[in-house]
Amino acid sequence: MDQVTQTTKVESKCNHLITFEKVYIVEGGVKFIDHSDFMDIPAENFRYVFHFQTVDCANIYAISNKIEEKISLYDLYIKLITGLYDIGISYINNPTFITDIKPYTNDDCDEIHFHYTTTRINKKNIAWRSIHWDLFEKIVNILNSEDHEKA
Repeated sequence: MDQVTQTTKVESKCNHLITFEKVYIVEGGVKFIDHSDFMDIPAENFRYVFHFQTVDCANIYAISNKIEEKISLYDLYIKLITGLYDIGISYINNPTFITDIKPYTNDDCDEIHFHYTTTRINKKNIAWRSIHWDLFEKIVNILNSEDHEKA
C-alpha cells in the first residue's frame, strides 16, 4: 500500500485494475485522506472504497472495512449484489467526500440493484440511462444479452 496516496490497486483475474482507496469516517460520510489528515486518524475510523459507477453528477462507491486482494471482477460483483458493501455517493461539487451512505440492501439503492440483477426489459431497471461509466459493464452486457435471456 502506498502510504502517500493511500491507494491499493488489485489486479483481478479479468485484467481489470480495481483501486481501493483508503478513506476515514467523518460526520455525514467518509472523506478521502489528505496528506495532512493521515497521522491524526484512529485506525478504527478507516474504511476502503472502490469506484464502480459514474452517473450524471456523481461517482458511486462501494465501501468496505477491508481491501479485497486477488479477487476477480465477477467475485467483486457478487459481493456487491449480495449486500456485502455499503454504497455511497461523491457529488461533483465535493469529490473528496462520500455521503448518502447506505447498505446495498436499502430501498434507496434499488436502482443500482435492478441495474445489476435484472435486464433492461424490466421497467424498474432505469439506472442504465444515466450511467456514463460502469466497472461491471461487461457483466451487465452479458446479463442483457440475447443468449442470457434464452438460457
